This record gives sequence, structure tokens and C-alpha cells, in this order.
Amino acid sequence: MGKQQKATALILAASRRGADDTVAQIQKLSHKCLVVIDNMVMLERVVREIKASDNIDRVFISIESREILESVPALKDMLATGEILFLPSADNLYLSVKVAAEQIENPWPLVITTGDNALHTTEMVDHFCNELFNGTLDTAVAMTPSQVILDAYPDGKRAFHELKGSGWSSCNLYGMMNQKALTSAKVFEGGGQFGKRPERILIAFGLWFMILINSN
Repeated sequence: MGKQQKATALILAASRRGADDTVAQIQKLSHKCLVVIDNMVMLERVVREIKASDNIDRVFISIESREILESVPALKDMLATGEILFLPSADNLYLSVKVAAEQIENPWPLVITTGDNALHTTEMVDHFCNELFNGTLDTAVAMTPSQVILDAYPDGKRAFHELKGSGWSSCNLYGMMNQKALTSAKVFEGGGQFGKRPERILIAFGLWFMILINSN
């Protein structure tokens, strides 16, 4: 039996707005991902769910400084033991992904998520990785049907991407199988927010992609 394929995880945790972020302001913190929810720092929860996946090998966190990670006791311990690894973030999300791909030895496949994704579970990560490994695509974006979200959170935010006759929501979970796929990371260059700027999908993935996802 061959060795199980595993991905490298990259967690983007740098803050674009810093202490001005509306979520960070709730607890007067420098980063949204450092907010405590249910007695755990949001970034720590993401790290633990990612690390628990059998499909993930190394875990890198891209953030402004190592000191920020060390301000969270559990993450400080993980850094000390090498369970997680620090990477300095760049000027924007795209450059942070690009720098990571250049600095990490043999980074592929690379699974990317964000440090403020409090809804991630290990099961979601495993499902995404299995689909990524078993497919033939260079890159993948995890999305959830709007009805699944509305069933679970009927009073939640209702901003969805209308694709293939149905609404979809981005899961902030992305996969790249090789160097060629790095081009798709340009979607992060302006912040990666498809909802506010849907033309970013067209710029990042091209017209043919838009035709395919909107066809019935």
C-alpha cells in the first residue's frame, strides 16, 4: 500500500485592518483572529481542526510576527515543539501565498485557509482534501450551497454567489496542487472578497471558468 498523500496547510492570519476591524474592536485586540469565542482563541481553533486532519502534514501560519502567535499560550507551545511553523506575511494575501510557496520546501499540495474561520471542522478539511487529491484539477475552491447554510443559520448573513441556478457561499478553504495553480492565488491580491467584488473571480480564473460555473 502506497504512502498516503498529505497536504501542507497555510493559515493566513495577518490583519488587514488591525485594531480597526469591527470584530477585533469587540475585545480590543490587534487581530480579528485573536478574538476568543467559546473560551478559545479563534486562530487556535482553526489550527487545532487543521492539525487533526489525517490529510495535513505541516502547518504554517502567515502573520506579521512570531510574537503575535506567541501571545496565545497554546500556539506558543506548538511553535516551540515544531507542531506549527511561522512565516512572515507580505503586503497582501496574494503575496503572502506567493512568498509561502517560495519559502516552503516542496509545498504541494497546498491547502489554504484563514485564521478567522471559526466554523472549520476537521471533517470539512478531510472532505476537501480527499476531493482535491482524487481529482485532476490544479486548484480548487470549497463552497457550500446556500440552503445548507440557511438550514443551519436561518437568521444569518444572506450574501451568496449565484452560480448554476443556486446560491453558494465560499468556505475560505482553497487548494493548489502545483506551481501552475499559483496563478489562481491572484484572487487574494485585492483581499479575496468575492461577494463585494465578483469581478475578481473573472480576473483570477478567467472567462471560461465563469461560463462553466454558470451553465446549467
